[in-house]
This record gives sequence, structure tokens and C-alpha cells, in this order.
Amino acid sequence: MWTSRIIFFSINCAMKERQWQIKISGHRERLRERFLAKGLDGFTDAEIVELLLALGTPRQDCKERAREAVRRFGSLAGVLEAPVEELMKVPGIGPRNSIALKLVHEVARAFLRSKVVGRDCARAMPDLLDYLRHRFFLEPREVLAGVFMGRGREILDVQELAQGEGGRLPFFPRQVVKKALELDAYRVVLAHNHPGGSLRPSREDLEVTERLARACAALDILLEDHLIVTREAVFSFKANGLMDRMARP
Repeated sequence: MWTSRIIFFSINCAMKERQWQIKISGHRERLRERFLAKGLDGFTDAEIVELLLALGTPRQDCKERAREAVRRFGSLAGVLEAPVEELMKVPGIGPRNSIALKLVHEVARAFLRSKVVGRDCARAMPDLLDYLRHRFFLEPREVLAGVFMGRGREILDVQELAQGEGGRLPFFPRQVVKKALELDAYRVVLAHNHPGGSLRPSREDLEVTERLARACAALDILLEDHLIVTREAVFSFKANGLMDRMARP
């Protein structure tokens, strides 16, 4: 009798598990069909995170953990920018899911970067700004990047040069000049973010730009522009006439 009950219980549990798997499978299939039909148009942030989590957990329901991740980090961008150790604090998100989320984010960044390297800077400027916004978005500290160009204004490379520490952005003109010489660059554009959202150049921004302009000019390298990038807009030193006033040796 007990044997029969155990067998019945086991079969019942297996059937419920199967029904649950079918339910999950159906939900995921509908998400995939929507994605294949229209891309991510109409998807919520939580649904996008759910699709990404499902890549690493094919047999589990990822809906609730995706919603919790978006709730905790505020948005899709917040989830993708979150450190791995913070992602793993979300119930149900383990090392595999965390690495998958970070991989997607870094692949997107690499894709945007690949669209600008080798192209004329002026023609590539919209894509360059997309790349810089992606790099700086949700960054809580200031980050400095350099765009290095060849004789024909083709972009040779875009490299991160410094990250803020204790509210300050350490910067040494020698570091930029050295990188320009390594790349055989003739022109440089600086870019950094203002996490607070202000587009106004600080006194330190102006001083750093002038120091670098002098250092570059001494080696026949032109500091062409300095961009301040925020979530909403970009401030160009050159477009606002500030580069013309930078001292030359």
C-alpha cells in the first residue's frame, strides 16, 4: 500500500514538474517569437533581462529574478552596468548568469567601438558619440578617454586613459602624448564624463586641456577637441571656441 502511494506521489510530482516545464517553455517561446518578429521593440526591461537569463538557465523560470534585478538596479542599463558581485546578490542569479549579462554588455561596447576605428573622425562622429555614451552611461566616477587619429583624420584607436579617484580625475599629459606616439597619431580628441550631468567645463577641465595642448604641440601633435559627455548632451570645446584660446608654446 505504501509502495503504491509512493509511486503515485512520484508520478504526480513528475507530471506537475512536466506541466511546469511546458508552461515555462511556452512563455519563453512566445518571447522568442516576439523578438524574432520585431526585435526588442515593445519589450520591457524585465523581459529583456529574462531573455538574457534564459540563455544560461534553459530549464528554469527566469521571470521573477529578472523583475527583481530590474527593481534592484533601476533599469536594463543598471542591470548590465552592475558589478558581478552585486548581480549575484539577486536571488536566482548565479555566476553563469552574471557573466552572461556582463558579456552581452561588453560585446555591445566592442561592437560600437568597431564601428569607429579606421573611419574618418568627422563621418564617424555619431557612432563615436554612441560609443562614448555607452562607456560613460551610469558611470558614478569621471572617466577620461582619448580618441587618437592618423594624418588623414582616420581613427586609429579609442582608449581609456584614467578613472576618477576620491572625486578627482588623475591626469598626466605625458600619458596621452606617450600613447599618441605609440600609435603614430597626429591628432587627439579627449573625452570625459560629468556624472552629475553638468555640461559646463570646470576650471580643472580648462587647465588640463591647455596643459595637454602645449605638450602635444611641442611634438607636432594637435589636440583637436575635448568633449564633455553626459546622458543628455555633449559639450565640445572646439565648437564653443575654447580650443582657439588654448595657449601654444
